[in-house]
Amino acid sequence: MKRSIIALAILFTACGEKTAETSTAATTSPAAEVTTEASGESTPALAFTEAELDAYVRGLRREIEAAQAAQRNAAAATTPAERGRAIQASWETATMPLGAETAGLPVERYTELRTALDQILRTLDHQEKIDGPTSIDLQHADEATKARVARDPFADLPPAAATALRAKLAAVTAVWSEYVQLTAVGGN
Repeated sequence: MKRSIIALAILFTACGEKTAETSTAATTSPAAEVTTEASGESTPALAFTEAELDAYVRGLRREIEAAQAAQRNAAAATTPAERGRAIQASWETATMPLGAETAGLPVERYTELRTALDQILRTLDHQEKIDGPTSIDLQHADEATKARVARDPFADLPPAAATALRAKLAAVTAVWSEYVQLTAVGGN
């Protein structure tokens, strides 16, 4: 029992550290930064092409496969250590390098693209402009969130990137929705 509690504490500590590393990597890109007036938050004004969006779809599909395999391994694990290793294999820090490799992009570029698209897709989903897995109660949201949801998520993109995303939106949304459903609720 004591070992299980210690293992969980280590697991949660490691998870928090990995999240901080991922966040730092995603926000320290050479992409131009745009600060939204309402929230004061800096977001990447990332330029990308249709080919990079196709690569993102391939990469996220690979991340989905890795997360599903990790979930199966966790369910089949017979020891807490096996279960812990399997759970860690589903974390973004483990799946993103696989996605980047499959996408044929450097990890840093894949992370930039993935982060920017996640933000855009979440906003579109909260605006109910795409059929995605997330929702928001704007009556109880803070002012920064309300301002983000009120903005056109394509507005800060370079025109060519906005055009590319609009052209590939169905495919990008489908794989992103599947990923969010799998990772947010454990595939249930």
